[in-house]
Amino acid sequence: MDYLGSFGTIFFGVLSIYFYFRSQITKRPLFVYQKNLLQTKNHPEISITFRNEQILNLSRAYILFCNKGKKEIRNIDLPANKYPTIIFHDKVKVLSVNKTAYSSEENNFKINLVENCVEIRFDFMNQNDGVVFEVLYDSDSKELPAKLNAPFIGIAKASLDLYISDYKKSEIISTLLGSSLIFGLPSVIIIYNIIKKLPEFPSITNIVFSLFLFTVFIIMTWKGLRDYFKYALPDYAKMYFIK
Repeated sequence: MDYLGSFGTIFFGVLSIYFYFRSQITKRPLFVYQKNLLQTKNHPEISITFRNEQILNLSRAYILFCNKGKKEIRNIDLPANKYPTIIFHDKVKVLSVNKTAYSSEENNFKINLVENCVEIRFDFMNQNDGVVFEVLYDSDSKELPAKLNAPFIGIAKASLDLYISDYKKSEIISTLLGSSLIFGLPSVIIIYNIIKKLPEFPSITNIVFSLFLFTVFIIMTWKGLRDYFKYALPDYAKMYFIK
């Protein structure tokens, strides 16, 4: 029994340390967007011009850039004169950009349109600090015709993702429920049977199998909760992404 207790203590101790350090991923830049098509060439009776040039397909995108980590992101976390930039495809004409919402004046967000690219400048971002900006462009693409260049130093590579709140969250919840039934419940049943048979020494196979199932369950639960809260929007951004 001392062997079993020592093994369990070491195993769960190592597991606790692992999740502790994983939870300390402190700087997490998040870029999400939501877009809609405002005007298409399918309505020729409606005409939109920009600097005397006709616009056939007017689209609008709201883009959120924020820090979902626990530690502040500063402009010194970027190479000199390299700022997070949304680079639109060559065949797309960016017409206008506008800063629509932000966490605080102190963050000093600046949104600049530079040669068909949208450049984001800031001084610092604490947890959940960020900015929402609007981009008007000429394209009927179903997805945002752009890519992200955000060369943060010592921070995991960021991506520009479509914000799909209801669908994504329901998908994550379904995965959590599935992992509970497939991995969590069997591990609890096996552990319960082991405890019920004490002080008889349990089968090593049952111990290893139950610990394996429980470990998988914990890892999947942690990842699911992390992804769920990733899509939790700060208050200043909700009106642009949640309809």
